[in-house]
Amino acid sequence: MSRLQGAILHSDDDSNNMVEIHAVIGRAVAALLESGQSPHIQNLITMLQVHGAQAMDKSQKEIFLLAKRFITEKMH
Repeated sequence: MSRLQGAILHSDDDSNNMVEIHAVIGRAVAALLESGQSPHIQNLITMLQVHGAQAMDKSQKEIFLLAKRFITEKMH
């Protein structure tokens, strides 16, 4: 499990989704910066897609998908 995937809080409570989404986005930005990449929107979306595809747990996959949607909606 990557550090990015480890940022997920594993809660079934819908009120915590935003906390989990923000945590995943924050870890994705940190991972981009640590790897020398810029935290541009497209890089962030790609990072979320890759880690979401690698996630083993259904709830992890869902949070990555929600985070990607959150970022995409903020662009429009």
